[in-house]
Amino acid sequence: MTVNSEDSNTFVVHRSCHGLPDLMFVMHEYGLHVLKWSDEGNTFVQTVEENKIPYTKVQVARATKARKYYDALLCPNSKDFGNILNLGGIRGCDLTKEDADISFKIFGPSVTKGKGNTTRQVAKLSPSSIVRTKEEMVIWCRC
Repeated sequence: MTVNSEDSNTFVVHRSCHGLPDLMFVMHEYGLHVLKWSDEGNTFVQTVEENKIPYTKVQVARATKARKYYDALLCPNSKDFGNILNLGGIRGCDLTKEDADISFKIFGPSVTKGKGNTTRQVAKLSPSSIVRTKEEMVIWCRC
């Protein structure tokens, strides 16, 4: 990365050595450096298939199985899930904490857990509905 503060006040992230275009961050009028995208419409997306590349087929299969157990357990936090697997908390399951860690690296955070934690709204209080009743009715209900 280089900084050109004399001529154009830009930061340049050099990526041409990796076969990618350089990124130029230009100073905005408010002092923040922003990236001006080209008109090519490049989008950087990381897919699950790309995340599987560094692992063997066996590791990917075990990670997929671990993810199914993770979803079935209603998405506990990663530390608790690893402990459940290591302590044999699931009968007949031979997965380990390492398999769980690989599944989190491949599949990322759980979408359903994120939705469940972020969409909860505070319940609205209902207005009081106390109604006067006749004394005869109160006596009848006590019987």
